[in-house]
Amino acid sequence: MCATTDDRVLLAILVALRNLSDAATNEDNLAPLVVRLLEIIRVADAAQTSCCLWNTNFVLNRGVESLVEAINRFPDVEEATEPALCALRHCTARHSFAEQAQQDLRLCRSFPILLQLLATLRAPVIKAALGVIRNSALLRANLVELTQEVTDRGETVVSLTVDILGRAAATIREDPAAESDGVPIWGVVEAVAAQLCDDPAFIPLIVEFLSRNDVSGSEDELLERELLGLLYQLSKTPEGARNVDEAGVTPILVEAMRSEHKSVATYASGVLKNLENDKPTPYRQDLDPELSSGWQRDGLEPELFGEMYPVHGMERIDHFPTPPNNSSWFDTDL
Repeated sequence: MCATTDDRVLLAILVALRNLSDAATNEDNLAPLVVRLLEIIRVADAAQTSCCLWNTNFVLNRGVESLVEAINRFPDVEEATEPALCALRHCTARHSFAEQAQQDLRLCRSFPILLQLLATLRAPVIKAALGVIRNSALLRANLVELTQEVTDRGETVVSLTVDILGRAAATIREDPAAESDGVPIWGVVEAVAAQLCDDPAFIPLIVEFLSRNDVSGSEDELLERELLGLLYQLSKTPEGARNVDEAGVTPILVEAMRSEHKSVATYASGVLKNLENDKPTPYRQDLDPELSSGWQRDGLEPELFGEMYPVHGMERIDHFPTPPNNSSWFDTDL
């Protein structure tokens, strides 16, 4: 690959690498290959770039600028944008260079194209773009710039995300098993829930999702945990707690506390604790036995909250060794 000058041969090699890339992620001494892939991305046509980007699961740091350049060159080629976004999502979370990658995203002016891709409403692109935005917003400087970014049509990251959530809700009401371009709509909801944390307008939708049996009764608790974690963040202020409480979520939270999944029960407990701060004493006394029962007093709650939504003063627990100054949350499969 490093020696060939024939475009057809190069493309064939890239296709072969793409097919073998999953098996190669644990191989050592891949640095020259990664460097060559990033060089190709800068100058290649759409077909070669797409193959290179599918191979970027080799890349856990560096190359952010090259990936953003590729997206800017082929914004309408989903075979290029989706893998590039997925690579950026992995670059910006869960490893020792994540914070540098998050900074690089801002410095190479990636936020306008990220909002442009959100506005396409293409499910695979939306899900990947939301993951990148979520990770990027961990840095305060990124969060400020992201919230100030506006598209040519006057759309912001919050307005676009709320619109995506509303569309997903309407689709799920008609068909809970709906997919778009091979992506389950529930997957889009998960990505949206992880992205939003400061707008009460969609709280009724979150409560509606939590009340569904196919959410609360699912063997995979990821979606329910994301939704409850979002309510936890929204209910941390007195005004937010009132907005959440007025949506009638308390019975759902009490039921969620009995979940077999400890993380779900802990999030539900945390939201209820936030809601009870403005309640009269008799209400708190009635709720206290639920909030103080069993394992919920064993010290797990801060770590479980910190896993997905880091809070000042709470350390994060995950299965990957990270330095203490890197507060990125779990990338999971979003």
